[in-house]
Amino acid sequence: MSSDDTDGYVHRPGQARDDDATDERTAADEPDHSVTTPDAEPGLGSFGWALVAVVALAFLGIPGLIYVFPTAPGDAGLPFLVAMLALPFVPALLLGVVAVWTAVSDGE
Repeated sequence: MSSDDTDGYVHRPGQARDDDATDERTAADEPDHSVTTPDAEPGLGSFGWALVAVVALAFLGIPGLIYVFPTAPGDAGLPFLVAMLALPFVPALLLGVVAVWTAVSDGE
């Protein structure tokens, strides 16, 4: 298949299609589909910093506690399996709650 194929439409930059020349619609007839975006604030804002704090807790805080104090959950009376399932669940749940709160809030 080459660019000289006349079986279908071939786009050539700078040339209008034949049906574009006969189309009598104007730009005023078309609905306005422009997208407006809010003014960007410099920095992360309060929601961004909340997410950063929760991500830091989830990836550094809880694993650091498990690394530094591996016997703390056992000393508190939790079995090993329960402790290793529950400790990662806490930051995961917190991260999900903060992510939904950030997505749903209107930024005010």
